[in-house]
Amino acid sequence: MLRNLVRIVSLGLALAACGNITSNGATEIRVANRSGRDFDRVTVQFTEKVEDYGSVGAGQATTYRDVGPAYSYARIEVQTGGATLVLQPIDFVGEKLLGPGRFTYALDSDGQTLLLKLERN
Repeated sequence: MLRNLVRIVSLGLALAACGNITSNGATEIRVANRSGRDFDRVTVQFTEKVEDYGSVGAGQATTYRDVGPAYSYARIEVQTGGATLVLQPIDFVGEKLLGPGRFTYALDSDGQTLLLKLERN
């Protein structure tokens, strides 16, 4: 009885730890707009492709997309209120790929600067 309980608890903990893994082993990233202004267009350049997430309203998030290999940050271009804001990484030296799972690039802006926070979902 105790042995079965230990197995059940161990299995539950293992499954909970894997909650971020996607069923197909892909790296999936969505964009969330954490600012108080609408983003007219959001484009993200990953290592192997560019994703156009389109418009993202204030407080909204896009659907997840399989983006291939990705890091915790990327080149991101946001068009908002007639301005173009760019987050431009210098390089990825020393960075590790995110690996399989679902992640959110949470973006915030004051209209002049663009801030990125990675959220693991």
